[in-house]
Amino acid sequence: MYLDFFNFKQNPFLASDPEFLFLSPSNMDASAAILYGIEARKGLVAVMGEAGVGKTTVMKSYLEGADPEKTKIVYICYPAISFDMLLNQIVSELDIKVFEKDKGVLLSSFLRYLIEEYKKSHKVILIIDEAQNTPVETLERLRTLSNLETSKHKLLQIVLVGQPEFEDKLNLSEMRKLRQRIAICCRIEALKRDECFAYIQHRLMKASRFHSPVFTKSALKQIVRKANGIPRVINILCDNALAMTFGYKRKRVTGKIIKEVIKDLQGRETGSPAKSFSINWRIVWVRGLMPLGLAAFVAWGFLTSAEISEFIRKVEGITEHFCSLLTGIIHQLLHNGPTAS
Repeated sequence: MYLDFFNFKQNPFLASDPEFLFLSPSNMDASAAILYGIEARKGLVAVMGEAGVGKTTVMKSYLEGADPEKTKIVYICYPAISFDMLLNQIVSELDIKVFEKDKGVLLSSFLRYLIEEYKKSHKVILIIDEAQNTPVETLERLRTLSNLETSKHKLLQIVLVGQPEFEDKLNLSEMRKLRQRIAICCRIEALKRDECFAYIQHRLMKASRFHSPVFTKSALKQIVRKANGIPRVINILCDNALAMTFGYKRKRVTGKIIKEVIKDLQGRETGSPAKSFSINWRIVWVRGLMPLGLAAFVAWGFLTSAEISEFIRKVEGITEHFCSLLTGIIHQLLHNGPTAS
């Protein structure tokens, strides 16, 4: 919506985009640990970190650099499933042909597949994201997959990515055997204050067609203070601030706008009555976009193709202006409440 307005090539604050990976010391350590653990065929790697610190981004960055011809990947992002369901999903994702759904048949078929891939010097990687949501029984039985190995290497590389609750789960007595098999464990920490400023600058530089200051110093300080070192929160604040600034047709994000964004987000989180009123989108459509649609329908029957093209161009301009105006109105409504009719 605001890309051209701010001269961006792409959205600078799109979550989990590996192209925008910011290599803080913590991220570099985690990236190196994941790379070593997988390339050296260590078997089990665990990646820990608070929600929103960038675990998935770091993981995707590794996958972006992996050779697709020599790397087979199964990515499980909804791991709250039984071990049998997990095994079925793995076999399905790898397109392993099986004639029975019996667990023993699935395991033996999977083992044959792993051996064949190993002979080709291919790697098979199982990534379980949000691992804290995986049932204890499923995690414990995952040990059977980590046991698949040659005399020198693990046949399956398993990466468990989870929040601190996952570490608590691993510390349970029934998890002792699985915990002992984790060859590498790394943690991704929240960004320090100076790293937060560098993170925002890094993303803006990557996305901009040419560098120009978009956020004022006051805006940046408020974002960093509110985000508390969590990249996901920085992304949300910056993206909302850019959208609001675009709606106001201003070229720089100010501290005042950041305050409005924070107030909006806090209102959504708490269900604040000040933000609970609804906008009547039917009225917006009837009074705004619907006339444009009717005009286009009528004009289509009477204009030549060249005239239709010119008409469409003008309608697009009007629509863009209308949407921008609507965005500003919405923001005013959000902060001032609906005016009396």
